[in-house]
Amino acid sequence: MDGAGLRKNFADVATHGDDVPLFFYSDLFVKHPEVRDMFPSSMEARRGHFVHALAEIVSNADSATDLTMFLQALGRDHRRFGPAAEHYEAVGASLLATLEHFSGPSWTPELRSNWSAAYGRVGSVMVAAAESDELQRPPCMAGDHVEHLR
Repeated sequence: MDGAGLRKNFADVATHGDDVPLFFYSDLFVKHPEVRDMFPSSMEARRGHFVHALAEIVSNADSATDLTMFLQALGRDHRRFGPAAEHYEAVGASLLATLEHFSGPSWTPELRSNWSAAYGRVGSVMVAAAESDELQRPPCMAGDHVEHLR
């Protein structure tokens, strides 16, 4: 991965603010409506998480250890939403569509290849961490609400 290239492109794309996650989730839900139920009704907080995760990924692109640790935690955390491995492919396709849309003329085959390679790593590490975690614990903790204190 060309970490510097990813960081520069992401910095340019991020100047479009909330339009970036709005485009991403719209693309994802239109092309893959089956994943919509995995997300909350209000996507406001989720949009911020999406941008934060991308920023974390590109900032650690040159540090395999830090990036892997972040992605493993993200993969374990995403288990509670119930994604299957094929959902990561849908997310990757929508991510590339979003980056291409907001990159404009700076989007090149080389940049697409770099983002594809980066997302390939993201998806594989997250899926592997989720599969490993599945052997050890449930996706979320079940419990009974026994008391409410104000």
